[in-house]
Amino acid sequence: MIARGLVAADGAGGLSGWRWIFIIEGLITIVIAFVGYFLIQDSPATSRFLSPEDSAALQALLKHDSLNESKEFDWAEVRSAFSDWKVYLAGIICLGIALPTFSFALFLPSIINAGLGFEATDSQLMTVPPYAAAFIFTIGAGWYSDRKESRGMPLLLFTVIGMVGYILQLTLPQHQQGVKYFATFLCAIGLFAASGLNIPWLGNNLRGHTRRAVGGAVQVAIGQLGGVAAAYIYRAPNAPGYFLGHGVALGFLTMAAMGTILQWWLLRRENRKLDKEEEEGVVKDSFRYTL
Repeated sequence: MIARGLVAADGAGGLSGWRWIFIIEGLITIVIAFVGYFLIQDSPATSRFLSPEDSAALQALLKHDSLNESKEFDWAEVRSAFSDWKVYLAGIICLGIALPTFSFALFLPSIINAGLGFEATDSQLMTVPPYAAAFIFTIGAGWYSDRKESRGMPLLLFTVIGMVGYILQLTLPQHQQGVKYFATFLCAIGLFAASGLNIPWLGNNLRGHTRRAVGGAVQVAIGQLGGVAAAYIYRAPNAPGYFLGHGVALGFLTMAAMGTILQWWLLRRENRKLDKEEEEGVVKDSFRYTL
């Protein structure tokens, strides 16, 4: 995008307005990535911003969290990950979130331009506020989820928020531009916050470094299939309503919501089984699945 914008110029010999948008967005991303390389810390043990006391406390917490977990590569753990129902159910949830997320990122300017009737340059600028709102809510959702040690219910909440956004896009008439634009905020908030909650949920519920690494890779691989289909659901002939694109996105989010409810229920059942086995003295492990 940036390369094309640099080559093409407007009639006055300078860059046209919409091309500058891509250049600025790209440069900001490059600068943040460069700064992030130096600011992001590798581990609590080497972190420069933690005090020695905080570093020691966090290392102790991580050590306790991984008690009785193997840290060595084990093919048995690999096979176990491929046979674990949690991996595939989490993958289906990931797919249900990923397809609308990819399509939203690809086609939001088109949705605002053709779907809501704004000019091309204005459409690019108007994509910024939904993403800014999504950023705030994603950080907040992660903070709340960690603090309450809960993944399923926050994930379901934000999935439903995204569904409401697409329902509004499908049902509102085209002349209600303000409300339809507000619906893009709901879509962005729901999609990106849900993405940030689903992937760590599986990691919380897989024991062992190898199983967790393989299971996470399978989950994301299934989810990325949504990116393949996402490029084809918003078609120019379907403008301005884009009923096909919004409908497919809504359907996949519904699948994600149903998968979230099912996984929460199954994990809750597993925890009850572990509680009963602990009472009977069968197991003495304090591990419980994160709900």
